[in-house]
Amino acid sequence: MTSTQANDPESLYRMGLLYLEGTGVPRDLTQAIIWLKLAAKNGHLAAEIRLAEILSKEQNRRPAGDCVNGS
Repeated sequence: MTSTQANDPESLYRMGLLYLEGTGVPRDLTQAIIWLKLAAKNGHLAAEIRLAEILSKEQNRRPAGDCVNGS
């Protein structure tokens, strides 16, 4: 990735999708989240939405005992 692409939210988002789907790279949820977070921080709305979906699904997969109760 070039330095120009590294600052381009769309390129960051697409890198996240590649890792999320395992297209051309091994599927890696951790890497997908890293790239999607970078895109989201740079204002990419679709990255923010996809990231929220992923994190919501991951949180719902954890056993209830793993959740921290705020009260």
